[in-house]
Amino acid sequence: MSDVNLRDPNQIAHRIYVGHLNESISEALLDVKFSPYGKIVGILRTQPGFAFIQVSFVLKGPSGC
Repeated sequence: MSDVNLRDPNQIAHRIYVGHLNESISEALLDVKFSPYGKIVGILRTQPGFAFIQVSFVLKGPSGC
């Protein structure tokens, strides 16, 4: 599942950045953990320890630290 388009600025409000992941964390596990909050469109592991999760809903609120 890697339908995340990191170059599309219109999708930034639909993207969750997740860092400090153990290398053993799979895309499937990220899908299981984040899907209770809404539909997951795609997951992209960019480098070891980091991922972007694209969701179908618009995210609102402050960014994480």
